[in-house]
Amino acid sequence: MKNFKLFSLLAVMVVAFSAMFVACSSKNSDDENQQLNTITNTSGTFEINNAFFSDAGDSYKISLYTNSGNNNVTFVYPKSKVGQSLAASELGAWSFKSNDLSVDGKLQTLATGSYITVNSLADGQISLVYNLYQTRKSGDVHVYGNYTGAIKQLPLL
Repeated sequence: MKNFKLFSLLAVMVVAFSAMFVACSSKNSDDENQQLNTITNTSGTFEINNAFFSDAGDSYKISLYTNSGNNNVTFVYPKSKVGQSLAASELGAWSFKSNDLSVDGKLQTLATGSYITVNSLADGQISLVYNLYQTRKSGDVHVYGNYTGAIKQLPLL
C-alpha cells in the first residue's frame, strides 16, 4: 500500500511540475512573431516606411512612420544606452509617444518587462526593437515593434 501511495504522489508531482514548466516556458506573446520593420498597437500591425532621428545632446529623438499616418511612434533614447536594452519599467531620461501610449520616463514607468533597445545607430542605419506594456483601469495596452534599415537625420526643432 505504501508503494501505491508513493507512486501516486510521484505521478501527481510529475504532472504538476510539467504543467508549471509549460506555463513558465511558453511566453504566449505576439511580439515573438512580429513581422520585420513593423509597429503593432491596438489598431493592428503597420509597416514602417520612414525613420528619422535628431541629435538632442545626450539623447536621440527617433521617429518611425507608417503609411497610415496615425500609427507613428516617437521616442527619446539616451545615447549612452545605444547597444543596450533600456528598461522602461525604471525611471530615466527616455520617453515614448504613440496613439495608444504616451510616457515620459522621468515621471512615469511602464509594466515590468517593458523595454526599448536601440542596438545600433550609425552611418544612416538603425536597428531597434521595443516592447511596452501599460496596465490601465480601462484595460491593458501592449505596443511593440522593430525596425532595421535606413534612417535620416533631421535638425532638432
